[in-house]
Amino acid sequence: MKKDNFSKIFWTSLIVLNLSIGILILFFCQMEKDHSVNQKEHSSLIGASYMTMNNEFYKI
Repeated sequence: MKKDNFSKIFWTSLIVLNLSIGILILFFCQMEKDHSVNQKEHSSLIGASYMTMNNEFYKI
């Protein structure tokens, strides 16, 4: 009875450990990707230039 209980705990903890290692590997592989590339491809640049009236040309 003790050996059977130890075996269940051992295999359960081994499966949980393998799953958590696999999830960590997938997480770190996902972090290396640059997700901003898609944002730069479909973006537009908007600019504005505000003119002051302190130029000599406008006083004439």
